[in-house]
Amino acid sequence: MKLKALFLNCTLKKSPETSNTEAFIDQAKMMFKELD
Repeated sequence: MKLKALFLNCTLKKSPETSNTEAFIDQAKMMFKELD
């Protein structure tokens, strides 16, 4: 069975500053890629 994920980032920080949510999403994406 394949897992699917939807990441929604609703941050108030302006670019290029990384938001905490964006950092969390990046970590989660890496974990999903490792699991294939």
